[in-house]
Amino acid sequence: MKSKILICIITAVLLASVSMGGCNWMGRTAGKTKAAVEDSVDSMQQGYKDGYEDEKSK
Repeated sequence: MKSKILICIITAVLLASVSMGGCNWMGRTAGKTKAAVEDSVDSMQQGYKDGYEDEKSK
């Protein structure tokens, strides 16, 4: 998953470098990518906590 995100970021940077008008777009894309990664991490942490509590309560 990290390699796909890295490829997306690199592609966004290259495309934005072609045009100065792409700076806004590049920032939006990087922000969306970062938010998606943070959401995934939050979901994983919550899943871990839920699983831990389920097993501990048995």
